[in-house]
Amino acid sequence: MHTTINRVRLGALAALALGLGACSGSNSPTAPASPTTAPLSRADAQAVGEEMLNEMGDIADRASMHDLMAPSFPVPWASEGFYHGPRFFTPTAGCPTLSPNPPTDADGDHVPDDLTITYDPSVCTFSSFHDRATLTLSGSLHIVDPSQTSPGVRLEFNALQSKFTVDTVYWSRQIDGVWQIVSSSTGFSSSDTTTVTHQSSRFGTAQLVKQWQVDFTADQGQTFGNDHALPSGDLTVNGSTDRTSATHTRSFAVTTVTPLHYDATCMASNRIVSGEMTLSTTTSNGTNTVDIVFNACGTDPTITLQTPPTT
Repeated sequence: MHTTINRVRLGALAALALGLGACSGSNSPTAPASPTTAPLSRADAQAVGEEMLNEMGDIADRASMHDLMAPSFPVPWASEGFYHGPRFFTPTAGCPTLSPNPPTDADGDHVPDDLTITYDPSVCTFSSFHDRATLTLSGSLHIVDPSQTSPGVRLEFNALQSKFTVDTVYWSRQIDGVWQIVSSSTGFSSSDTTTVTHQSSRFGTAQLVKQWQVDFTADQGQTFGNDHALPSGDLTVNGSTDRTSATHTRSFAVTTVTPLHYDATCMASNRIVSGEMTLSTTTSNGTNTVDIVFNACGTDPTITLQTPPTT
């Protein structure tokens, strides 16, 4: 593997893995949340539906092998306009460490065959703003090439954390689990079994746990490939999601009822122009389902709450 490509690809992986985030919630860290079976309100359904729409938009916007099909890790509001990455901090030699170094790439696809990137917090701590602010990176990222014949990448996150502190206020974001994609010229198959945990001294703790299978098939005559934006085609997402706030955890089954059609020619913010998906959860009054129907280009999706009939 050429050194220049190593740096570009590893830089892209570091960018997707180490984005700093915060979370909404209470004013101080909280004890682990407990599961809830309270019925969903219409406001709950709207909020959950909008979160899923954001996730679908993020997958579509970033879905290219050029971006290494970055998983849909959320970047919450508190980091926007406030934290803009390590360029504000003085670099430290020896952070991170690579093993092996240099990495190998037997099939020449610019994805390391087997590489571990480790962030030692004793070395990977950066200071700025007259030492009032610090950024600390810790944990590791294991990168594997899952196929020697098809483009793809496997990312194994091991307590990969970024923590940003100003005086006594901090925000941290940690990623654990595995994310993988294998692609061809006609589409891709991706699995996301990651846990993303946000914690802040001001906003408490929140967590997103995914067990997702994401598949995409390009339309006839369209091509999915390196350095190309996502072409028109059908997207499916199936699995489960656990969402934890400061006070409770709720689990959802995620089902694609009708494939979500992505229209690359649509110039609206939401380019998924048809299809249907549901998020279902068991509550004290039965199964509550958030139904999302995607509409034509330029028309907002329809989010509805389906609840068992009252007796």
